Amino acid sequence: MAIECNPDIYEEDAALIQENQENQRTLRTLSQYAVQISLIRECLTLNHANEILLLVWTRALEGNNTTNQQRFHRLVQHVTTWFSSRCERVTPVKTNHERTFFVDFIKALWHL
Repeated sequence: MAIECNPDIYEEDAALIQENQENQRTLRTLSQYAVQISLIRECLTLNHANEILLLVWTRALEGNNTTNQQRFHRLVQHVTTWFSSRCERVTPVKTNHERTFFVDFIKALWHL
């Protein structure tokens, strides 16, 4: 590993880096959002990308949720919608416009 080979990194910094790498490997932060991680995993098991839209937009948060949980849930919905629209395109669209995924989402709902 590069940490052991680099003499400029202090032991404390190396321990912090290794702890962060372990947390990333085990999805420690993401596992705090159990509903969203299960939603992402369900999306990954689907056979067709167009099934993602129905799954993520019909799944609502239940009970009392913090603002961060609500925001992260909306983020997961938007990212998975973007992913789904990218999988279904025949010709790639070369735009980073903020409304591109929304237009794709509306077109996909029209076809459901």
